[in-house]
Formats: sequence, structure tokens, C-alpha cells
Amino acid sequence: GGQFYTKVDPDGKGIDGVTFQVKDGDTVLYFVKQNDGSYKKAASDTTSDATPDVKTDTNGKLTFTGLDAAKVAEGSRLIGDFVAL
Repeated sequence: GGQFYTKVDPDGKGIDGVTFQVKDGDTVLYFVKQNDGSYKKAASDTTSDATPDVKTDTNGKLTFTGLDAAKVAEGSRLIGDFVAL
């Protein structure tokens, strides 16, 4: 299972193509986009195809795997800090 997030406009409709970076504290996390469109946390920034940028799908959704569920639940609305680019 993964963690799911949706970026919506003021009317509640998903926004396509919004690019974010995810941080754990001050550290930018890297992800590898999977065939199903989800993003799996990369072992490091040197992992093949790893990128710090994640992008919402046509429905405004982001799906992550490989993240620490306890950290995700630790109080923020989204994982760490989402920084829109």
C-alpha cells in the first residue's frame, strides 16, 4: 500500500501536472516513477532514474510507496513539506 494525496483547486477538482518536491526536514527526498504512475522512494539521489520532482496525474493525485508510514502520520497534512515548483 501507498500514501495518496490529491492537489485540488478551490472548487475541489484535481489539478493536473503540478510539480512538487518532498522534504524530510531539510533533506529533499528522491523518487523513481513506477509503471503505474506512483512514486517509490529511491534509496539515494544516485539511484537510476531518481528525481526530486514528483508530478500530479490528470486527476491531481500523487501516490507514494516506500515512505515511513509513522512519519507520514506524524502530524502534517502532507508528507514532510510539499514545495510547489
